[in-house]
Amino acid sequence: MVAYYLLGHSIELSLKAFLLAKGYEIRVLRDPKQFGHSVANLLAEARRRKLGKEVKLSKRECAAIVLLSETYKGKRLEYVEYGVYRLPEYFFLQAVAEKLVLGLRKCSMNATGRQKP
Repeated sequence: MVAYYLLGHSIELSLKAFLLAKGYEIRVLRDPKQFGHSVANLLAEARRRKLGKEVKLSKRECAAIVLLSETYKGKRLEYVEYGVYRLPEYFFLQAVAEKLVLGLRKCSMNATGRQKP
């Protein structure tokens, strides 16, 4: 389950980096009532802010993020917790996370004033 947690964390940070580049304040992105660790809420807001201009996600890719969100935001993936989980297929989710990282790299780097290493 830890591997799923790491993918969720990657998706969360990618979407937060995009929203930071769009002018959101860190305190707003950390607020559990607005976004917190909800990758579904972050994705919805990023899509409203034209995420598709930077990286195009299919309906299936968005659905995978939404499916992951409920388990991820509850921290069930971070610690060993027994039970039944509804999660996207691992390698598909890994490809989605990588697509976000690579697709948002330029946008994120430009927002921080940093150049590519």
